[in-house]
Formats: sequence, C-alpha cells, structure tokens
Amino acid sequence: MAEIDKALPNEVRKEITIPSEDDLQIDIEQEQKIKGPVEVQENEDGSVDIDFDPSAVNVEGTEGHFSNLAELLPDDVLDPLGSKMYEDYTDYKSSRKDWERTYY
Repeated sequence: MAEIDKALPNEVRKEITIPSEDDLQIDIEQEQKIKGPVEVQENEDGSVDIDFDPSAVNVEGTEGHFSNLAELLPDDVLDPLGSKMYEDYTDYKSSRKDWERTYY
C-alpha cells in the first residue's frame, strides 16, 4: 500500500496556550473586587451564590417586573416584532384548518 505524505487540506494546526494558575487567580480576585448590582460568590465546591437586589436591575422609567415593555421600545423594534408574531399566528391557524373542520 502506498504512503501519503501530504496532509489533508482541511487539517488545521493551532497552538493553544493555557494560562497558568497564577494568571487565573489574579482575574478571579479582580472580578470579586468589582461590586455591582449583582454579586457572584464562588464556593469551594464549585457552586456559586448569586446575590442581587431586584429593584437595582429595573430599567429606568418602569415600575417593576410587570411593566409593559411595549411602552419602552421604539416603533422600529416593535413593528417587525408585531409583524413576525402576526405571521406566525396566521401560519399556525392555517396549519390547523383541517383539524378545526374535523372537530368543530
């Protein structure tokens, strides 16, 4: 059997450098120093505790979690979204016509 010396054209060799533990430790310490509305505390077992104030994450101009987002979004965002939703609704209804005729 003949030996092939050429590599396949889709073969890619790339050198990957893995950061040392010292580099990772510095990044973790820097992240822990930054305090924001959401605090993430990593535990020894690998799990995390997430602590946040829900009122600190609210969008300005809203009363809370149940605010109407349509009042905040501009028309150039709402119009395509509404069109897509109406199109999906009509496609769904038309795909169920046979079922509706059978059971109604």
